[in-house]
Amino acid sequence: MKSKSVFILLSLIPCMHTGLYSQSGFNPDNREVNLPFTSNMINPYGYYEAIENIKWKPVYTGKNEICLLPGERSGGWRYMMLDGKVLQLSPEIKKIWEIRNRLDYPESAVYDPSSGNIYVSNYHAETEGYISVISADGNIIDKKFVSGLMRPTGIIISKNRIFVVERKNIVEIDKERGEIIRRYPIPGCRFPNDIACDDDGTLYISDSGASRIYSLFNGDVTILTEGDKISYPNGLECSDGYLYAGCSGDASIRRINPGTGEVTVLARVEQGSVMDGLQALGNGELLFSDYNGRLFYLNKEGIVNELINTVSSKINLADFEYIKDRKMLIIPGLYSNVLSAYKTDL
Repeated sequence: MKSKSVFILLSLIPCMHTGLYSQSGFNPDNREVNLPFTSNMINPYGYYEAIENIKWKPVYTGKNEICLLPGERSGGWRYMMLDGKVLQLSPEIKKIWEIRNRLDYPESAVYDPSSGNIYVSNYHAETEGYISVISADGNIIDKKFVSGLMRPTGIIISKNRIFVVERKNIVEIDKERGEIIRRYPIPGCRFPNDIACDDDGTLYISDSGASRIYSLFNGDVTILTEGDKISYPNGLECSDGYLYAGCSGDASIRRINPGTGEVTVLARVEQGSVMDGLQALGNGELLFSDYNGRLFYLNKEGIVNELINTVSSKINLADFEYIKDRKMLIIPGLYSNVLSAYKTDL
């Protein structure tokens, strides 16, 4: 992992005993920054002290750096500082653009190879969700290409149609005109979430609230599988004849055989991870995200490596898209209200 520069925190409060604490961080402008603290610090004895004009001092830039945080090991005061711009990237990843606070809770993204554009679902409010069209270089082409959606989440393109998941339905949309063609009700659903499509045109929809995966084929919505073996599924992806699912119940990636219903656990990460986006690289290799702010690479041997970490900056990693031909990642941040793009050497 790397961070773009390192800082030492200087405090004017005297310390009887000083220890060193570490925190990754960076300042993209490579200059001194005043941090706007809005809350008071508290010591172990219950006293409060407002701290102002605390400054990060850049030391140097490079790889594998740390931030040294002077603070007391004893004597009464302890502090925990957070650089709101922390972003950790593996050497294979480089951020190239972002759209911040110009969309409305972007949740899912899909790339359209025929136009070279990206379609993004905006979760927004109960009846005001919409789909935006974004260029591959990060320009908003049409902010509300499709409107009138109920908190849309997963989105996919199949046979020149856009399919997006809303709270009670799967919505079919004309990709060229942006017009809603049909809604397919999902019986008994609790929180339908992501969507995937296989080579035959069958759509698969996860229901994170009901621990269930539905299929949609020829207009019929049926239950493919449900229960503890796919506890709280979210991200879905079809590849190599299998359906892959990220299950938050046990923070696992699972492979499902749609024909037999057999479910195989491929990997697990830390409990509490919210398994959100999922993309196949081929040959059994996958990318997947933890909504809390981590992107992972899973190789065919079942080894998991972390590629991106935005936990400290509180930027969520929702249902992302991987554009293989462009070697790009498009990552919606949902409640972070940011859409980011990265170049990758994967």
